Amino acid sequence: MKKFLFIFIFILFSKLVFAYEIEIKELRNLYYASIASKKNAEKLHSIVDRKQDLPILLAYKGVANLLIAKHAFNPVNKFKYFNLGKKDLELAVKKDILNIEIRFLRYCSQTNIPFFLGYNDDIENDKKVILSQWQFVEDEDLKQKIKNYMNQSKYCSKTDKLTFK
Repeated sequence: MKKFLFIFIFILFSKLVFAYEIEIKELRNLYYASIASKKNAEKLHSIVDRKQDLPILLAYKGVANLLIAKHAFNPVNKFKYFNLGKKDLELAVKKDILNIEIRFLRYCSQTNIPFFLGYNDDIENDKKVILSQWQFVEDEDLKQKIKNYMNQSKYCSKTDKLTFK
């Protein structure tokens, strides 16, 4: 009986981990689609707005808010969503400071937000974490996305880019 219970728990846990990996990959793809589409940004926001129990989900909520701000027409709404996104993204980093995907999301955000908004203080710190942790990333989809972005980033030197070869 104990053996059956152990197998059942193992299978259940395996399915939960697999489902989590699929969900994160879907969020990641939706995030990239949201860069060019307000509709996708709103969809991403509606998915992660209900789920904030994990720092990575909070980070995706933050970037969803930042992307909604990007697509908003009304300046008041732009600023409101910008501040919400910034707050959520910073909180996600504080909750899981070494999570490379969270740091990558903040890096991408800060390198694309207009300089005059003043949300660019952590570009170098995030880059250092990404450079030092990249070799340990096991998720091939994430690893490829980081590599592609960092190789085109104007904030990475030629030496930095050698890390991603």
